[in-house]
Amino acid sequence: MFSRTQAIRRRAPVPILLILALLAEPSKLSGQERRVASGAWLETCRAGGDGATPLMKPEALEVTPTGVVLFDFGTSQLRAFAGSGSEIFAVGRKGAGPGEFVAPTDVSVSRDGRIFVLDAGAGRISQFSGTGKFEQLIAVDRQLHRLTVLPSGGFLAVPLSGPTAIRYSPDGRIDASVAAPSAIADLSPLVRESRLISMGRDVIQLFNWSTSAHRIVPHPTITLEKFELIDERRFPPIRTYKVGSAVVSRVDPKGERVVRSATSVADTLFVLDVKMVGGARYIDQYTLPDMTYRKSRIAPREIKQFVIRRDTLIGLVDDPVPALVCWLWKPSVGK
Repeated sequence: MFSRTQAIRRRAPVPILLILALLAEPSKLSGQERRVASGAWLETCRAGGDGATPLMKPEALEVTPTGVVLFDFGTSQLRAFAGSGSEIFAVGRKGAGPGEFVAPTDVSVSRDGRIFVLDAGAGRISQFSGTGKFEQLIAVDRQLHRLTVLPSGGFLAVPLSGPTAIRYSPDGRIDASVAAPSAIADLSPLVRESRLISMGRDVIQLFNWSTSAHRIVPHPTITLEKFELIDERRFPPIRTYKVGSAVVSRVDPKGERVVRSATSVADTLFVLDVKMVGGARYIDQYTLPDMTYRKSRIAPREIKQFVIRRDTLIGLVDDPVPALVCWLWKPSVGK
């Protein structure tokens, strides 16, 4: 419980932020106002910042039926938390045995709550129950970068080289693949760093250093459609040049935003992007079927990854120490 003095202190910044939001002049988007909502975020829980086993390097945050799950690269553990912030389980350790991890790169959760950890260093996928019990190892034929579980029970994965997307059966056999467009295949691994977000029957592939994205339809055959995340990003933060036969990529300081995280709720895609100068964070909203930009909201400044579960935005922060933080989420803000 907070004392009256503590409660007053927690509320003090709210009027200042609201005044700044009212004074801020909205930018323009194709002749329309860019709708940016501001205001204070109400923090409702914080976990992993202290205690017997603090979070060290949390990444790969995903929603589960009971809360969220993440991989802590500092402790080599798969850790699950309830929506209230209390820890449910922590399993795994560094190693090559069953239930151990060599060099994981991603986590995905099936509709029935099973958890899959893509271990690129070991060339396999580790499957766990929703309660953290190790179930099986699924071998894959190459080093994969990102993974998402498909409603059919198989997987869609992307490597850093080769095909843009590969569909695997539940036992790890390749079913189909689709080649990368030359515009993406020719780029350096830095530029091709991406993430996968399931949206119904489709999968969206977002590139961290680009405004480009792919809509991937896994069934019945894999098809791929390129589109742009069009809002107020005027310049992609990575510029690519051809020098003879070589392709050179470098960070452009004029680049406005970098995609840091994304999640989906029903037919809506939420993208966390960060201004390269100043570090301001925004949550941009796009909707299917045409990925139309709808609105933006100023995000908690310290957030680096996030998911949305019911009426709560759950994110990972590093300041002052790594932690899992919950905020009250009001998706109607900014309409």
